Amino acid sequence: MLLLLIQCGTTWSQDTLSTYLITSDTTIEYKFSKAQYQILPDKTGELSIDEVKSDIYAKQFFTKGKSPTNIDTNVNTNWYRYTVKNTLAKEFSVMLHTNQDYSDFYVIRDGQKQTHYKNGWLIPWKDKDGLEGDNLIPLTLAAGEQAVIYNRIENRRPDTQYSFEVKLFNAERYVFKLFKERQGYFDFPFIILSIFAGFCLLGGLFNSFLFIIDRQKVHLYFSLFILDIAFIISPLYSVVVLRNYPFTTPVVVIISGAGLAIFFIQFTRYYFQTFINTPKWDKVLIGLILIQCVPLLMLFNIVPEGTLNWVMFSAILISCLGTLILFLSLRHKTVKSFAIALLPFGVTLIITFLLVFAAKFKVVIPEIIEVISAISFYSSIAWPVLYFTWVLFKQYDWQKREIIQHALDAERLQKEKEIERNALIEQQKVELEITVQERTAELRQSIADLQSTQKQLIQSEKMASLGELTAGIAHEIQNPMNFVNNFSEVSNELIDEMTEELEKGDVEEAKAIASSIRQNLQKIAHHGKRADSIVKGMLQHSRASSHQKEPTDVNKLADEYLRLAYHGLRAKDKSFNAELITDFDPNLPIASIVPQDIGRVFLNLLTNAFYAVQDRKKKEKVSGTPFKPTVKLSTSTDQEFITIKVEDNGSGIPEQIKEKVMQPFFTTKPTGEGTGLGLSMSYDIVVEAHGGTIKINSEEGEFTEFTITIPIEPKTIIS
Repeated sequence: MLLLLIQCGTTWSQDTLSTYLITSDTTIEYKFSKAQYQILPDKTGELSIDEVKSDIYAKQFFTKGKSPTNIDTNVNTNWYRYTVKNTLAKEFSVMLHTNQDYSDFYVIRDGQKQTHYKNGWLIPWKDKDGLEGDNLIPLTLAAGEQAVIYNRIENRRPDTQYSFEVKLFNAERYVFKLFKERQGYFDFPFIILSIFAGFCLLGGLFNSFLFIIDRQKVHLYFSLFILDIAFIISPLYSVVVLRNYPFTTPVVVIISGAGLAIFFIQFTRYYFQTFINTPKWDKVLIGLILIQCVPLLMLFNIVPEGTLNWVMFSAILISCLGTLILFLSLRHKTVKSFAIALLPFGVTLIITFLLVFAAKFKVVIPEIIEVISAISFYSSIAWPVLYFTWVLFKQYDWQKREIIQHALDAERLQKEKEIERNALIEQQKVELEITVQERTAELRQSIADLQSTQKQLIQSEKMASLGELTAGIAHEIQNPMNFVNNFSEVSNELIDEMTEELEKGDVEEAKAIASSIRQNLQKIAHHGKRADSIVKGMLQHSRASSHQKEPTDVNKLADEYLRLAYHGLRAKDKSFNAELITDFDPNLPIASIVPQDIGRVFLNLLTNAFYAVQDRKKKEKVSGTPFKPTVKLSTSTDQEFITIKVEDNGSGIPEQIKEKVMQPFFTTKPTGEGTGLGLSMSYDIVVEAHGGTIKINSEEGEFTEFTITIPIEPKTIIS
């Protein structure tokens, strides 16, 4: 008894759901009353058909309008449940209907398994069941058969589905009606759309072509405006894109709609050049462009769906009327063409109003209204497209003619200027020839003076090196002269002693003294010859070179100039000391060279080496770092070349000037201490005159090494 009471209580607490009976096959549309279907809100959106049919949720269905609580309009997903029965004495087909984003039908027949169908505007056509384009699903019921239908509806915007009405369609009559409509007037707007879309496409491409030619932005924005219209009305999008990718519809509609307003306002700005003529109104137009971002909020359900059309058409209307009124007050020449182009819009509004009024009083049938509205609407758009295209083309043609005329005028002026210039050139040519002759004579004299100056500079460099050499020679010649003087005095004393011994008759002692005198004379002769060779070397260095190569001992030549250079620097600065290291190859062959020229090379390189170590010593003395100046001179051979290396541990050569040190007149020494010709002359002597090489290896602040290679056999003939 208790269980029976509970069951009855549960039954009484539920709303009564009556079965919808199909009693006629002549009706096209079968509408359900509120008492013939029930609703179950799915707040999570995750309920399955099995859960909905279970006792827990089956008891929660309620009849719309009789629920004790208000319907929650924030729920995106709802389940609808209703029962339909075929009372006819024959098999009958109906159409399940939905106009929602996503819709799932679960049909449970008498004694059969449940069948699942899916349909909806945002489901791709390839995934839909039933008639894809009209969102209808055929359902055939046998005579007397009853079916329970669960309809799961899901929408992006939850407030839209509560206007949903449960209804069925007579399949046979609906399909016949649909076939009849599409065979008749229904195809006419489709044809108009296709033709007009093609017309707009051609107009857009033509204006795009004009933009590519003259780069005028007015052509660009007008072409984008026309192409946007062609895209919106083109059946291509609805047939190809919308069918398979319906979820892109909101984004595409918003972007294309907002773009329509943006492109038209931009076209208006550049057509009237508001940014020049009316800067304040131009800011208003820019504001209207920025407002087109508002419809994007529709994607996030922040603003209602009607926002797009309202924002887009309001912006276009304000920009049109405001610009027309403003420029009409300014009596601008572009107002007339703009007004002529937009006049059909006003006529279309009047025609539409009259047709709606006529339809209300049933004066004109709806089919005719639809055809007339389509023709007038698309004509009102086609006219400005055609008119503005013609106006812009005329502007382009006028600009082109103006450009051509300017080009012709410029060409004529250019020819006149060219004639004047040619006459002037002829006159200047005569004057120039005279000037060239005068300048040539001056240039030849300048070259001669330059060559003379160059010779003087080279000779000055030689004399400068001779001055440095003189101090070293004075030191070197002092030693043999001291020996000559000393042995001369001793020899005089020995002669006196020998005379005394002869007077005594001691012949043997006299002979011994004579032998000592002979030895002293030999030493005097040796040191005299040494002094003579030093003097000859100085004379050879001081006079111009004969460039005559002769066999020379390079080791002896290098040693001699090492000592001369060192003593020359010591003569200038008595405090200077350096360690001299020599490493001469004892097997060095005799080379055919110009000794005085190679001597100058040695002198230049060694003088620079001593200057570098002396400079570093001064710097290290300031910093307190111990430093020992060292200069090394070495020779070697590989049977074809003689290699001479001059190394020092001086201040080194910076990397950025290594390539410049061989250039004439380039010097790193302070002004007055160098001419910059020493290394340049050395390079010419080694490379040009002797066919050798000279290389530099240096690290700033550490060392410098000059490597000279000279062929043993002469390879260059000096005339």
